[in-house]
Amino acid sequence: ILNKFRQDHGYKDGSYKKIWDEKEDNVIMQEILSNNSNITPECLYDELSKIYATNI
Repeated sequence: ILNKFRQDHGYKDGSYKKIWDEKEDNVIMQEILSNNSNITPECLYDELSKIYATNI
């Protein structure tokens, strides 16, 4: 999911920011997963989108 999210948000063209509010995106994703182990891929993507929009 994180790789798709990165691609959808400009990873290839260099506009994607991996650091969100002083944390790497993979750390943010792990925090989301640890708080909700039953999260669906779609919901995980949505949560990443919400956090990315407010922290870059």
